[in-house]
Amino acid sequence: MSNRHALAVAARALVAGLGILMLSGFESGRDIPGGIGGTGIDPGGIGGTGITALGPIQRFGSIYVNGREYLLTPETRYLVDGAKRPASALHLGDLVIVQAAAFHGKTIAALVHVQHAVIGPISQTDVAAGQITVLGQTIHLNSDTLIRASGSLTLSLADLRVGNVVAVSALSQGHAQWQALRVTRIATGVALGRVPLLMRGRIEMIDSAKDRLRLGRVWLNTNEHMLQDVVVGQEMIATGSYQDGHPNVHTLRPAHLGLGSVGGRVYLVGYLHQTPQGWRSNGFLLRIGADTRFVGGSAESLHTGALAVMDGHVEKPGEVIVDRVVLGVIPVRYGIPQLTHGAEETGHRATETAIERPEIVRPEMQRPEIMRPEIMRPQIQRPQIMRPEVQRPQITRPQIQQPQMMP
Repeated sequence: MSNRHALAVAARALVAGLGILMLSGFESGRDIPGGIGGTGIDPGGIGGTGITALGPIQRFGSIYVNGREYLLTPETRYLVDGAKRPASALHLGDLVIVQAAAFHGKTIAALVHVQHAVIGPISQTDVAAGQITVLGQTIHLNSDTLIRASGSLTLSLADLRVGNVVAVSALSQGHAQWQALRVTRIATGVALGRVPLLMRGRIEMIDSAKDRLRLGRVWLNTNEHMLQDVVVGQEMIATGSYQDGHPNVHTLRPAHLGLGSVGGRVYLVGYLHQTPQGWRSNGFLLRIGADTRFVGGSAESLHTGALAVMDGHVEKPGEVIVDRVVLGVIPVRYGIPQLTHGAEETGHRATETAIERPEIVRPEMQRPEIMRPEIMRPQIQRPQIMRPEVQRPQITRPQIQQPQMMP
């Protein structure tokens, strides 16, 4: 059995052990509470060490996230904002959560989940400041932000207009501020009744009389049923669309990002925030201590707003013991192997000349050699039949005397 074939078999075993949970999540189109990305799936102990990664897609061929390669197989499953999608829905710069397992020196991805920060129409642009506003969220763009139209056409910030509908992959800086990794213009001049909506934020106010709530800076129409189980202060994800120019929520769920099982490895990128409980990033509590190693700085270098890549292990749900902190990173370029002919020095735009769709690694199928049995035909000896000698009897004919006739 070849190495690639063994990895494919391991991938099938990994996903088979999780199949019921994964498929139930896909059919519903929603996240299942618990587990990484709210999927309820935990790869630990199935075919290897459980691994969780959070960061942008840096390169395809498998996929690279935070400088680490994750092998895609035909058994890998894909979600975009909780809904099942094909592998072609992945793009460079998308912020993803990868659930994987280590096996014989390779890391096999069981699930890749794209997590958009916001989807909706642009309400304001500021080219000089390098930012746009979408659903009350301020999106900062820089030279490393990928700006694309549907079909991967490269755009500039000046190409984005008020009213354009965009999907934004970004890292949270807190207080409705985001640093964009990728901005995809998905529609221009579309009637508001057909505009999709997705946003993440903190519930600031609830108006039960009008069946609405304020998420961040934006009032969203809901219904009585949705408001029953939410309270001010919760971090939520709202999805929906516009009706008569007003944003309406169809689904509302907690903005929970799980970390896999206790003891599992974690690789993530994010902005640091100091709180009374300690350092936090992406909603996780980070335990940074005397044993934590630093690259590009030291413990004294940490400050709110610092961007870092961190790896460690899950101590308990929502809490990570950090083994290493790398400061001063560029998320879309951190740690990926250099390309030939100096392509890496030109940044992510050179790497994107490759096809953006991931290359699915198909296992080598080795046909078994079938030994056909040799059929020995028995030699049948015909019996020799001895014919008996028959002696014919000697027949003595009687002498018949003719009677003499008297005259």
